[in-house]
Amino acid sequence: MLTEKGTSTTEKLQLSKQIGITVIIPVYNCKEYLEGAVTSVLIQPYKNISVVLVDDGSIDGSGQLCDELADTSDRITVLHQENAGVSAARNAGIEFALSKACCNGYIAFLDADDEWINSFFDADTEKLLQKGYDLIGFQSCNCDARLRPYDIPREMQSGLHSGGQASVWLHADNHFAAMLYSDRFLKEYEIRFFKELKYSEDKIFSMQCMYLADTIYLENRLLYRYRHTGTSAMSRRQYGIPYYVPIIDGYIKLDSLMKRFSDTHGLLSESRLMASIYIMDMIDEHYNVLRSKAEMDKLFQSRPEYISIVEAVGKYSDMNPNSKYTQYREHPVTYIIQKNMSGGRKVCKKICKKLLRMRK
Repeated sequence: MLTEKGTSTTEKLQLSKQIGITVIIPVYNCKEYLEGAVTSVLIQPYKNISVVLVDDGSIDGSGQLCDELADTSDRITVLHQENAGVSAARNAGIEFALSKACCNGYIAFLDADDEWINSFFDADTEKLLQKGYDLIGFQSCNCDARLRPYDIPREMQSGLHSGGQASVWLHADNHFAAMLYSDRFLKEYEIRFFKELKYSEDKIFSMQCMYLADTIYLENRLLYRYRHTGTSAMSRRQYGIPYYVPIIDGYIKLDSLMKRFSDTHGLLSESRLMASIYIMDMIDEHYNVLRSKAEMDKLFQSRPEYISIVEAVGKYSDMNPNSKYTQYREHPVTYIIQKNMSGGRKVCKKICKKLLRMRK
């Protein structure tokens, strides 16, 4: 267990001169790894870092462990809520952090099964914090269940950047949580996670931030170890329409929200592009699991905006039509068969049995 308890008067005086960092950790049934995540934060040489544990209705004892960890350190705060999903949990942490912040610190995110690199926040990092950038981004690496890296960190264009359309993907190859977010910046633009999203919520949040920020500093230094356990939300996800529709709607919502900033930041066309890409990914996956064309047609009838996006008509006429959708629209049966050919002979036999239903 953690052994840290109180903070001395001398330490408090020293901390008052430092830029504060609040680390938000959403917790849902992650008892096995939680203490390791918290410890990786509290052992940093830089001590003006606090932790907000948001227990999202855990049922495996993680909520109780959160309270036990808070008893060991006055730098840990615990929030308990009914299960509402990771986006709602992170938003609760943001609201709490901003209510306590002095608008000159940073908010960071850490998943309960991931960890920070030891001794990352040192004197050099402290100097960087003093610059007051809107966003400060670092590198992440993918690790196995024992946090052993199995790839190398992705290189970024290091240095200072402004935001806008051109900067949206500068940090995209690294985990969104390998970044510090100015609390002043998040408060000014009221940036939050889309609470209805279970997947891609981090990418959409990151895209908002990279687009709206005035100053972004990127440094090729490894901060974040992302643990792949095989039990993540992605490994348990649904396939086809149920998975993709919320994501597509999320990018459409992002496009709508960011329009008010187009005069100063330029049009965020990347959100439209992502919606178009995901629409075709949805179509491909739908037929890869041998579902009917009638079901897909019904979806498009209920969401005509999807057609406008892939055909680049109406308010989306500034885009290029999605060539894959053109192939699907003009020769649907051929397209469906081609998408399933990679599944082998067994899949092809099933296709033959369902061709008539697909035509309906």
